[in-house]
Amino acid sequence: MLGTNSPMSAAPSLNKAIGYDPIRDFIALCRIGSFTQMLLVNPDIPVKSMQELVAYAKANPGKLSFASVSASSVVAGETLKRDAGIDRCTCRTAAHHPRCRMR
Repeated sequence: MLGTNSPMSAAPSLNKAIGYDPIRDFIALCRIGSFTQMLLVNPDIPVKSMQELVAYAKANPGKLSFASVSASSVVAGETLKRDAGIDRCTCRTAAHHPRCRMR
């Protein structure tokens, strides 16, 4: 099986039952690549750094939205929310929540 971390780490955390145990049922042979996570911000939001984004989010609770294209991005967004202590809605795509708009 070739894939991303989603079926091995995100799926067990995000779903009650997945039908397999990623630790018991599989072994990793090797790493064949890596990828980059990017955080993109609407230019209308007055921030130029991660520190400024966190400060803005704390000063404007519930006003920011988050769109993701993968389970990895959802986990990254939830980790940022938890670690930074910020409030924002999480949505898979812009269509899933009225506050989540891609411009």
